[in-house]
Amino acid sequence: MHLKGLVLVAAAAATWGMSATAAKVLFVRGHVPPATLVSVRLSLSFIMLLVVLGAVRPQLLRISRADLLHSAVLGVAGMAMVQYTYFVTISHANVAVAIFLQDLAPFLVAGYELVIGRRAPRGRHLATLALVVPGAFLLLFGLGLNLQVDTTSLLSGLASAGFLAFYTIWAGLRIHRLPPVTMLLYAFGFGAVFWIASTGGRGLSAAVSSPWQWPAYLFIASVGTVIPFGLYFSGLRYASAIDATLALALEPLVGGLSAAVVVHERISPVQGVGGMLILVALLVLATRSWEKLEQGGFRHGKLAPAPDSVGDQPGFRH
Repeated sequence: MHLKGLVLVAAAAATWGMSATAAKVLFVRGHVPPATLVSVRLSLSFIMLLVVLGAVRPQLLRISRADLLHSAVLGVAGMAMVQYTYFVTISHANVAVAIFLQDLAPFLVAGYELVIGRRAPRGRHLATLALVVPGAFLLLFGLGLNLQVDTTSLLSGLASAGFLAFYTIWAGLRIHRLPPVTMLLYAFGFGAVFWIASTGGRGLSAAVSSPWQWPAYLFIASVGTVIPFGLYFSGLRYASAIDATLALALEPLVGGLSAAVVVHERISPVQGVGGMLILVALLVLATRSWEKLEQGGFRHGKLAPAPDSVGDQPGFRH
């Protein structure tokens, strides 16, 4: 079950990595403002999922009032805000800084489990963190990109990691009682309404005036949003929050490879080393060979090692 969850999350990360290249093309060649992309992305994702579920599984459109409120918080405080803070970081620094800071989310999830859940991280989590952080750093900054960040980009980047950790934990609270696609549908809807209201609809109007960009919008909304979020939330049924956020380290690796193929970006040997560290980290995360060491190390301690799945955690029972 643990491995199934990691495979689902890794597939989501890979899909996000590929779609990041399409977003980059819109930013660089189409001069699309971030607010436009976020508004269109969430709105199209909501419409696509609504049409599909309405035609194939209309019963999945039903939702209780409590679950609707939960999805509203997820859509606004999770999806809408993580994208906003991510793009603020990009505007003040660069994409590499934004990704690296957001990849610190596992530390926040581990802190939550330690302080709130009184569950110590497992040995493989610590080993994976020790490999992922330098691996991501080398992969993202291996070409000598600018590392200078101002206060705004630093705070927004850390906030982005916080919102990522939040929506992972928040989604896990009801992931076993509410179908992932139902949760996603209403989260997309509330997130879209929030962004449209925040921008006064300027993002959607700008997108309508540039029809040649719509193939990229459709690709990002389907392949870059509906599919990966569906995979990620489904993975949360089998993997813990910290496992899920750690597995997202695959995203910058796939994004770098797709950028090399699509826009012919060069990958340096240093970046190659970073990519290998990330792959090794994911193998460590997937293995069960740490169990005896973990059980022996924590058997007599006050803290119990974190469980392998969200469903095993007392706070996530359904």
